[in-house]
Amino acid sequence: MTEQELRALFLAQKRFFDEGHTKPYAFRRDALRRLSMAVKSNESALLKALSDDLGKPEDEAWVAEVGAVLAEARYAQGRLRQWMRPRSVPMPLLYQPSRGYVRDEPYGTCLILSPWNYPLGLALTPLVSALAAGNCVMLKPSSKAPHTSREIARILTEAFLPEHVFCIEGGAHTAELLLDQGFDFIFYTGSARVGRQVMATAAKTLTPMVLELGGKSPCIVDRNLSDAHVVTAARRIVWGKFLNAGQTCVAPDYVLVHAGVKVELEAALVRAVKEFFGTDPSRSPAFGRIVNQDHYQRLTNLQAATRGRKLFGGDNHSGELYMAPAVFTDVHPDDPLMREEIFGPILPVLTVDSLASAIAFINARHKPLALYLFTDNDEAVARVLRDTASGGVCINDTALQLGPRTLPFGGVGESGMGRYHGQAGFEAFGYQRSVMRRGFRLDWKFRYPPRPKLTGFKKALLRWLG
Repeated sequence: MTEQELRALFLAQKRFFDEGHTKPYAFRRDALRRLSMAVKSNESALLKALSDDLGKPEDEAWVAEVGAVLAEARYAQGRLRQWMRPRSVPMPLLYQPSRGYVRDEPYGTCLILSPWNYPLGLALTPLVSALAAGNCVMLKPSSKAPHTSREIARILTEAFLPEHVFCIEGGAHTAELLLDQGFDFIFYTGSARVGRQVMATAAKTLTPMVLELGGKSPCIVDRNLSDAHVVTAARRIVWGKFLNAGQTCVAPDYVLVHAGVKVELEAALVRAVKEFFGTDPSRSPAFGRIVNQDHYQRLTNLQAATRGRKLFGGDNHSGELYMAPAVFTDVHPDDPLMREEIFGPILPVLTVDSLASAIAFINARHKPLALYLFTDNDEAVARVLRDTASGGVCINDTALQLGPRTLPFGGVGESGMGRYHGQAGFEAFGYQRSVMRRGFRLDWKFRYPPRPKLTGFKKALLRWLG
C-alpha cells in the first residue's frame, strides 16, 4: 500500500465514523458477531499460522489466543447494551432543576499496533474493545509473525468493510506512516523502547493512548510454605515461565526465594520441568520455539554471559530455533540475566533472607507488569500489596490474572499505562462525556451580577447546597 492509498483509506475511515455508522448498538453487536464468526470459521488456519511462527502447541495456542479472543468477544456481546447505557449521576440542590448523566463516547479512528509473541490474541482482543466502543480501526500486526499476520489480514478483509476495519501488514516503516496519520487513539503493545517512540509521536498531536509494555516480573517464594505447597508453587512457576517458550509479557522473569526453602524449591523446579517437557524438551509437543534468529542469539548471549549455576538446561538448536528451558541458581543481582527483561525460557533464581529484602529488591527496579507471591501468610500478602507497585498481582499462581474479563489488565510506569479487557477495554477506547440538562424553573438571581455580598451564612448555605 502506498502512502497515498494509506492516507485515502484513513480519510475514508474518518468519514465513515463521522457519518455515524459505527455508533448504534446493533452495528457494534453485529461487528463483534462477525469477528467471532471469522475467528471460528478460520480456526484451523490460525492455529497452523501460530505453529509456523512460534511452534506453538495447538492446545496452548487455542487457549491463549483463539479461545481468548472468542471469550472476549462473547463477554462484550453479552454486556454491550449495559456498557452503552448512559449512567445517571445525582445533582446537588444548587443545580436544580436538572439531571446529570455520563455517556461513553467512541474516540473515532483508532490504531492498534500489536506484537509477535501472542500475534493473534494481542491483536484481536483490543480489536474487540475498539469495536464494542464504536470505533473505526486500523490494525498493524507484527511482521515478526508473518504467517499469523497474513491470516489476520485475510479474515478481517473478508469480515469487514475497509472503511470500518482494515489490517495493514508491514514493518517499522509502515508503523511510522500509520503514526503520522493523526489517529484519534493509539493502542500499542510491545517493548518500552518502542513505546517511548510511539508516545513521543503521539505527543505532537496530544493523541490519547494505551501502552501495554513489559518488564521484569518478579516472583517471591516466602519461607512459610509447607513442603506440599513448595511443590505446587514450583509447578505453577514453571508453567507460567515456560508458556510460549518464555515469550510472555507476564511470565515470571525471576524468582526471589527465601533461603529457608531454597533447596526444596530448586529441586521442585527441576522436577516440574522434567515432568512437563521430559528430559529432552526438544522432543516435547508441549514446548514452543523462539520467534527468530535475532531473539535466539540474544538469549544465547545471555546464557553465555551469566555467572549463575545451571540447575537444568539442555542443548540448544539454532536451526530449529529451539532453546531448552533453563533454570539458573545463585544468580547475582548485577548478573546479565538481571539487567533486562529476559523474554525467553531462562529462569534465574535469587536468594533473599527475608520478605523485606525481596520487597526492597523489587522496589529498587522499575515497576513490573506483574508481581507473583507464593505464601501461606495473610500478613505477607498485605505487606507486599501495600509496599510494592505493579500492573497486576497474582497470589499463589502465575499468569492467570490475564484470564478473567472482570480484571482490568495493564502496566504502570515502565510497564505501561492504561487498562483493557472486558469493560475496562470498552472504556479505554472511548471517553466519558458528562451531560447536564436543566429546566427553566428556579432561576437563582444571585448567580447574576450585580451580586449581593456573600456573608458567612450565605457561603455556608452555598457549600451545603452544592
